[in-house]
Amino acid sequence: MPQVCSVASEVNGKQKHQEGMVNLVEDQKKNLFKSTKSQGDWGLGEAIAFFAKRGHTIAIPLTDSQPYDLVVFMDGGFKRIQVKTTTFKVRYYVVNTATTGRRNKHGLETFRFDYTKIDYFFIVTQDEDRYLIPSSESIPKRTIKLSPKYDKFKV
Repeated sequence: MPQVCSVASEVNGKQKHQEGMVNLVEDQKKNLFKSTKSQGDWGLGEAIAFFAKRGHTIAIPLTDSQPYDLVVFMDGGFKRIQVKTTTFKVRYYVVNTATTGRRNKHGLETFRFDYTKIDYFFIVTQDEDRYLIPSSESIPKRTIKLSPKYDKFKV
């Protein structure tokens, strides 16, 4: 971990203490997203750019009531893509795949993701690593821990 720099200076007879930046990149990333909505918009933009750069035709659903965010023509057919982002990392990044629904007396209802309704997860981490994981992989129902098991899906 980088060291914190301290600089003391005198302003109008008083000592002013300024701390240097611990890590500019980490500080910028920490404040990058003002909301989960803006984080999701960033992920969607990254996914669109990824597929467009590879010459794929992309369709975006008119509403957000589908279980997928994009439809991409690739590998000879239309593929349903669910875009996920993550900034949560302990040892590995963790992606929440459960969806939240309406509020009830116990809080928000959460639902396990139905993997039969998509073909791929496109995942972007805060470090801007990207994964294209087929839904046919044995993926846990609520979260995906991006351990080395998923390295083969890095794109």
